[in-house]
Amino acid sequence: MKITHTMLIATTALGLSMSMAYADEGNKAYLNQSGTANSALVDQSGGGSNLAGRAAQFVTQAGDDNTLTILQSGIPVGTAVGSQNKFGVSSNGTSGKALQTGSYNVLNAEQNGFKNWTVNVLQTAPGGLSGPSNVATIKQLGNYGGINTVTQSSAVASTSVMNTATLTQTGGNSAKIYMVDQKFTGASGDTGNYITIYQNGGTHNVGTARQLGYDNVIDISQTGGRTNKVTLANQAGNGNTSKLYFTGNFNGESSLPHGSFALMSGAASSTSDQTGTGNDIDFMATGDRNNFGFYQNGTSNSVGLITVTGNDNALGIWQDGDTNIVDIGTIAGSRNDVGVRQDGTNRAQIDLTNSSDDNQVWVDQIGTNTAAKISIDGDSNRAEVTQDGSNSADIRITGNFNNNSSLTTWGGFAATVLGSSHVGLMTQSGAGNDLDVTVLGDNNLWATEQVGPGNTILAMVDGHGNQFAVSQTSTTTGNNATFSQTGKGNNIGVSQ
Repeated sequence: MKITHTMLIATTALGLSMSMAYADEGNKAYLNQSGTANSALVDQSGGGSNLAGRAAQFVTQAGDDNTLTILQSGIPVGTAVGSQNKFGVSSNGTSGKALQTGSYNVLNAEQNGFKNWTVNVLQTAPGGLSGPSNVATIKQLGNYGGINTVTQSSAVASTSVMNTATLTQTGGNSAKIYMVDQKFTGASGDTGNYITIYQNGGTHNVGTARQLGYDNVIDISQTGGRTNKVTLANQAGNGNTSKLYFTGNFNGESSLPHGSFALMSGAASSTSDQTGTGNDIDFMATGDRNNFGFYQNGTSNSVGLITVTGNDNALGIWQDGDTNIVDIGTIAGSRNDVGVRQDGTNRAQIDLTNSSDDNQVWVDQIGTNTAAKISIDGDSNRAEVTQDGSNSADIRITGNFNNNSSLTTWGGFAATVLGSSHVGLMTQSGAGNDLDVTVLGDNNLWATEQVGPGNTILAMVDGHGNQFAVSQTSTTTGNNATFSQTGKGNNIGVSQ
């Protein structure tokens, strides 16, 4: 026999505590509380196909210092597929809200089972209030869980974190989070919003995590599986931070490579996007065939503490603005592809370490006082740098056959300087270009081209069978090329 309970509670009180607990299938709960310091527990455990909230009847709290707790778990009677519980939903599962308005409001929700859904959560804190705004904590345990939208908005001023959303999906596969949206319209200098997403398992998907305001943090971890995706982590404002951590294989969107340096980098794929001043992205990936892109627009932004361990990964980074920094601390593995594009007054540093082989690195910088530093430890790697402005580049190579594929055969005086197709071309255009190169190893090929007044290159090569082609062009001040080659069968051509 199927038993269905429906409960509608409407209260206006101070300090009210209300709870419901049924262990049957198909329970429905709707709540309307207004006032201060209310608390409500909706406990739908042991059954299945339970609903908390629908289109016409929300689960609602209006006022300050309110707490809402929702517990759902169990298996529907007569089925073997799982729980299919929902909250913040209509009867057809497509609309409705768990709604809280005011300051110091807290939502705690836990769903345990199969195909559980959190459809719509909305927390708002209007202006004129003080203190932290909203806290939402949602935990899902099991396969095919879903969180449709979590929306938090605040206009209050406080030194506490305005909005906090903590979303956890573990114990299964194919969980989805479609949208987490936080807006903070308080004054600059107030502490902003915090999104924490943790997914453990495979084929998980985060659609969009979006923040508007100041001093916001997005912290996303996807671990223990493969083919996980974060489509977009978007922050608009100043002083924002994105922290991204991934373990496993085939994570990220699959559209980057197509044979180029992380799609030369217009930065797309699984993307972190920041607009404003003083923003920061930290990223760590452990595994193979992961694809990620980063975009920053503004001033004094940083893509730092990037660590990649694994093979066949692709990173695309695009910064547009002034005094931006890219610091790729460690890339350890083979056949990784990294493309960095910077427009403005910027600096980039990339390290390929631990005998990493067959990797590709490209840096493109346009602006004044641009600087690039690339360190490579390994064999058969490819590195290219293009700079337009007042530029400096520092290249350190340890290994063999770098910029030297099986199809590359320059020959005599480095093929009479840029007369052939050159892999690994370092190009600098503008005034006051400076290039410092150190090569330790055998059969490496390097080509450099400097165009503009006041060009300088200083190179030291230690090994056998290395080739170097140098072209310097200036219509005003003179060019300067200083070389040291130690070993057998080395070849250099210089054109000034």
